[in-house]
Amino acid sequence: MFIRNTAVLAGGNILAQLISVALIPVITRIYSTEQFGEFSIIAAIAMMLIPISSLRYNAAILLPDKIEDSKALLYLSIFVNFNVIAVLLLIVWIFNIEIARLLGIGDASLLYFIPAIVLLGGYQIIAEAWALRKKAFITISIAGIGATSGDRLIGIVSGVLSVGTIGLLMGRASGLMINVLFTIIGLFKQKEEKNLILVSISDGFRLAKEYRSFALYSWAAMTQQMARQAPIFMLGMFYSSVTAGLYALCFRVLAEPVQILGAALGRSFAQRAAEDKRNNKDISGITSKLFKYLLMIIVVPMVILAIIAPDVFGLIFGDKWKESGHYVQFVAPVFMLTFMLRSLGSLFDVLRKQRDQFVFGLVMLSASVGSFLLGAFGYNIETVLLVFSVSMTLVIGSRILWFLRMVGVDFFHILQVLGETLINALIFGFIVYYLSQILSGNDVALLLISALVVVVYFMQYIYRDAYLKELVAKLIVSIRKKHNI
Repeated sequence: MFIRNTAVLAGGNILAQLISVALIPVITRIYSTEQFGEFSIIAAIAMMLIPISSLRYNAAILLPDKIEDSKALLYLSIFVNFNVIAVLLLIVWIFNIEIARLLGIGDASLLYFIPAIVLLGGYQIIAEAWALRKKAFITISIAGIGATSGDRLIGIVSGVLSVGTIGLLMGRASGLMINVLFTIIGLFKQKEEKNLILVSISDGFRLAKEYRSFALYSWAAMTQQMARQAPIFMLGMFYSSVTAGLYALCFRVLAEPVQILGAALGRSFAQRAAEDKRNNKDISGITSKLFKYLLMIIVVPMVILAIIAPDVFGLIFGDKWKESGHYVQFVAPVFMLTFMLRSLGSLFDVLRKQRDQFVFGLVMLSASVGSFLLGAFGYNIETVLLVFSVSMTLVIGSRILWFLRMVGVDFFHILQVLGETLINALIFGFIVYYLSQILSGNDVALLLISALVVVVYFMQYIYRDAYLKELVAKLIVSIRKKHNI
C-alpha cells in the first residue's frame, strides 16, 4: 500500500515537474537575470512564511484517532491562517518601501504578492493535509500537475507580454490557487466528504490546547525554510539581484528532485508512519527501507549533474546562465541531503518532537545565515558557497542520522547502505567525468550520454535489488493483464 500510494503521488509529481523542467529554459530566455532574481527574493520570503501561516496545526490533522478531531483541526488551521495573513498584510502596507530598499527590489508594490502567496500557500498545505488524512492521493497528484502547469504557463504568457517581474509572481500565485481548487473539488467528489461533520468551537479550543506544541514550535518549520531560502535574498543584499537570480536558477534545478520524489515520498511516508504510530506499530522497518531508496534515487544522479552542470547550463538555459552551473558544483551535497530530509522530516510530527525540530531549525538557520554573512565582509561568492555547503552538510546529515537512530534503525545497516551508495557514486561519477573530458566542447553529446549513464545506473540497481526487481516484475504483469498483451 505504501509503495502504491507513493507511486501515485510520485507519478503526479514527476509529470508536474517534467512540465516545470521543460518550461524553465523558456522562462530563462524571456526574463532577465535581474527580474528572475527579484521574483526569487519575494518568493523566498513567502516560502519561509507559508509553513507557519496556520501555526503548524495543519501538520496535526493526520494524527487524531477520530475523524471529527481532524476536521476541527482543519477549521482551526483555516482560521489561524486568515489572522496571520491580516497581520502580514498590515506589515507590508506600513513598511513596504523600507523592506524593498533593504532587499534591493526596485518596485515596492511587488511586496504585496507576499501575503497573497502566503495565503494561498497556507490553504494549499491545509487542503493537502486533509487530503492525506482522507487518502486522496490521486487528488493531490492532479492538483500538483494543474498547479505547476498554471504557474509556468501564466509566467510565460506574462513574459511574452513584457509585464516584468510581476508576471512570474502572478504565475506563482495562480499555481497555488489552482492547487487549492483542484484539491477541494477532488475531495468533494468523495462520497463520505459530502457528509457534514459538525464540530464546535469548544472542540477547536480543546484541540488547539492538545496540539499546542505544534503552534509553540511552529517557528521550527519557518527556520528550516529560512535556512533554505535565506541565501537568495542575502545574495540580493550583499551582491546583486543578478547574483540572486543566478543562484535561484541553481536552487530551482537542484530542488526539482526534492519536488519530484522527495515530496511524494514524504507525504506517503507521513500518512503511513502516522497510521502505524496510531496503531502502536514499529516504524523502523519502513524508515530503514525509505532511507536506502532515498540514497539510491538521489546521490548518483546528483553527482553526475554536478559534474556536467558547468558545461550544459548555458546550452539549456541560455549563455547568460552559465555561471549558475558552477554554483551547482558547490551546493549539490546540500540538496542531496535536503531531498532526504524532506522525506524523513515528517518524523518530527509523528514522534511529537516539535522542540527538537525547533532546535534543529535554529542550528540550520545559523549555519545558512552565518555562511552568507561572509558576503558582507567582501568574500567572493565561491568561498561563501563552499562554507555554506560544508556547514549545511554537517548539520542536515547529523539530523538524518538522528532520525534513523530515534526509530531504531540498525547502525551497521546504515553504514552498509552508505558504503554501497559511495561505491556507486565513485564508479558512475568517474565514468561521466572521463566522458566530459573526451567530449569537451560537445555539450549536446555530453548531456545525452550522461542521461544514458543515469538510466544504466538505475537499471543495474533494480537488477541487483531483489525487492525492486520483484516490484518491477509485478508492475509489468499488471500492465500486460490490463492491456491483454
